[in-house]
Amino acid sequence: MRARSAGAQPLLDLAKTGIYFPQSAYVTRRSYLKANREVATNFSKPTWKDGSG
Repeated sequence: MRARSAGAQPLLDLAKTGIYFPQSAYVTRRSYLKANREVATNFSKPTWKDGSG
């Protein structure tokens, strides 16, 4: 929160808007990606189309 303590103000709080905004982060080793390219590619494809999760 250094930005806020320096006087910066948030432009928008997405949590308060009711807008659906999925956020995820996944971590793996480069060696796994090289050895399992198809698995990694399929995993990274969206699992939903309408935003319902």
